[in-house]
Amino acid sequence: MNDGTIITDKIISAAKAEADEIMEKANKSADEIIKKAEKTALSLTEKAKADAEAETEKIRSKELSSAHMAAKKKALTEKQTIIDGIIAEAYKRLTHLPDEEYEKAVLSMLKDIPKEGNEIIVSQKDNPVLGDTIKSAGYTLAEETRDLDGGFIVKNGDIELNFSFGSILSVEQEEIRQ
Repeated sequence: MNDGTIITDKIISAAKAEADEIMEKANKSADEIIKKAEKTALSLTEKAKADAEAETEKIRSKELSSAHMAAKKKALTEKQTIIDGIIAEAYKRLTHLPDEEYEKAVLSMLKDIPKEGNEIIVSQKDNPVLGDTIKSAGYTLAEETRDLDGGFIVKNGDIELNFSFGSILSVEQEEIRQ
């Protein structure tokens, strides 16, 4: 072999070794880049998954809260309907009491009202039923009458207290609703 071939073989061998070394470094570098990319992708996937789960929980919580609110609203509406029905039934029963029971109810309502200085005003239709009862209980029956649905008004000078059934039930209805 000649010296030219030996030198050429050495150069080729050195170039090949250098190329192998460069390839090895490039492969290592590529492997590191791939591992780093996989790690980043995994991290991003986990973050996206966690974000999606958090968003799902937020949406679920919001929907659940909305459903609870709708259920409470429906329950409240039903309660209001029941209260309205009960009050309407109570009003109907009060305004349709037999005369004897009606007199007892009015006397029971009058028992805490002072007799002196107060006039009792009733409706024109109740005057024949309640007039004598009120007088015999020691109260002053007013000459004037009012358009009442049952019950009476207590008048003391310019002050009037309304004990009509509609007024009493209206006040009670507000307390019951609260």
